Amino acid sequence: MTFPSADFGGHTVAVSDLTRWQGQPLIAFLGVATEGSFIYDVFPAWADVLGIDWALRGVDLPLTAGPAAYRSLLTALHTTTAIAGAVVTNHKLPVYASGKNLFVGTDLFATVAREVNAISSSHGLRGYARDPLSLTLILPSVLDPAPRRVVCFGAGGAATALLIAYATDADKSEFQRRLLPRVPRPHMSFIDANSDALAALQRVNRLCDLTEDEVELIHTSQGRAIDMALSATAPGDLVVNATGLGKQSPGSPLPDARRLTAGVTAWDLNYRGPLTFITQASHAHAIAVDGWDYFVAGWAGALTAIASVPLTSALLRRFAASAEPFRPVRPHEIPSHPTGGTQRS
Repeated sequence: MTFPSADFGGHTVAVSDLTRWQGQPLIAFLGVATEGSFIYDVFPAWADVLGIDWALRGVDLPLTAGPAAYRSLLTALHTTTAIAGAVVTNHKLPVYASGKNLFVGTDLFATVAREVNAISSSHGLRGYARDPLSLTLILPSVLDPAPRRVVCFGAGGAATALLIAYATDADKSEFQRRLLPRVPRPHMSFIDANSDALAALQRVNRLCDLTEDEVELIHTSQGRAIDMALSATAPGDLVVNATGLGKQSPGSPLPDARRLTAGVTAWDLNYRGPLTFITQASHAHAIAVDGWDYFVAGWAGALTAIASVPLTSALLRRFAASAEPFRPVRPHEIPSHPTGGTQRS
């Protein structure tokens, strides 16, 4: 028995029920705890921008889910004609690893990073890693001109996308065929407690033809190396929180003893929650930028991939404008951005 979309109550659906979806084309939102996500408020506006009558439902899987769970999900996407595709958040790496034999194709960055953040299922399963493109389009609005140094806390998917975006011209049409070196490239330091994540990032470094002089990988146990990376930054450089700390619970990868250099841009890829990293940045007289633009651009990149629509700067501006009425307000104590106006999260 199949069920029309209206019969699925709430925002989430189990993997086992995906094959019963019919009617309005479905976008599955794969995460860990998606029920309370902000995306459900803004998604209808983005579907309107694309001119597509899509529905969105969350699919929750624990971070401990095994390959069988991911293959069941991918099989459901492949066999259910009413499902247009999926946006993947927390499970980018294992979905790629578990389902790479099921994909009829993946884009270049999915192959390089060994992850997917979007899956199209209209003509066989196709996997995409669009975050490098999304970041390339928004980095100038975060910090322009490009920084001399980048220090990134975190070495996971977001950090990998940041590395690729700064290392290559991901927005050029040729990116479908080869990696084009971006010149000049900043010196980048990535800090993480997970040795496997650092090793995976090192593999991407080599594929992007980056040298040890251009990229430094630091384990969190190397306190002196972290201090040296931060102290080497100057006004106009970029320090990034790509760990997720400060979103659902208080926390920051930056210990209070390690102060940010005044005048650097401190970019927290989170846009809601306690945003402890942002508070630290304000105390250090750094330029605080939240993750709202990253949130919008990430979803724009994924949804345009599923819709087979090119992601351009003009289309991204339409995504941002349609989402602006739903944007949460940043706490009043966060200082104004020097270009004018208070940044909100």
